[in-house]
Amino acid sequence: MMVRRYTQAKYSLGKRHPDPCTQQGLSQLGSAGLAAWHIPFNPKGTGFGAATKAMCIGLRFPLPDQLDTLVEVSIECGRMTHNHPTGFLGSFCSALFASYAVQGIPLARWGRDMLADATHMLFTFHSYGTKAPHGHLQSLHCLLDGQAYKQWSSEGRGGRRGHDAPMIAYDALLGAGGDWKELCYRAMFHAGYNNSTGAIQAGFLYGILYGLKNVPQNHFKDLEMRKQLEHLGGKLYEKAQSKC
Repeated sequence: MMVRRYTQAKYSLGKRHPDPCTQQGLSQLGSAGLAAWHIPFNPKGTGFGAATKAMCIGLRFPLPDQLDTLVEVSIECGRMTHNHPTGFLGSFCSALFASYAVQGIPLARWGRDMLADATHMLFTFHSYGTKAPHGHLQSLHCLLDGQAYKQWSSEGRGGRRGHDAPMIAYDALLGAGGDWKELCYRAMFHAGYNNSTGAIQAGFLYGILYGLKNVPQNHFKDLEMRKQLEHLGGKLYEKAQSKC
């Protein structure tokens, strides 16, 4: 199903231009066929693109006993466009954080709970015949130690890669305390890739936690495809709530 949706999306993007890695993955999916897709390892597939597309997976599989499914689906989804451990681990992290938000797990626990779930990550990476990168774990430790984004970001540009974009979003949520304006300052107004860390990731997680509380209407009233997004988001959220 994901392969079909991805290949359909290739023809509906119009003049939009996703990141080069996503474009390459879409072209390879189209040539591989739906039954037996295969995306070769991509040494440049470390970007944030997979992480920004996977939060909805956390809404679909939000329960602790669904963790194995969440790991499998989020990593498979990430590999379709970003077949590099740093890239598809980002999709797992985003999906996991979304599931934590649905479960009502306190924000302060997310980082340490993710570390506790590391055994699932290590098993999955082993099954793919690759070593698990330490980017996420290092990022979490740096975040918990209060170090600056630049010290654990790729090339000093925060949010560029799959290992740091979810962490910056998480850090912003921790500091914002439910205040949308403060979240914007922390997640969207830094000098790195703030579209990935802010509008897509931190904003998504904020929405699960707080809804549109304190969000000015001009930030969303004219959003493109708003009705479709609200419909799909509502369906996913209802399904998640029915399972919790």
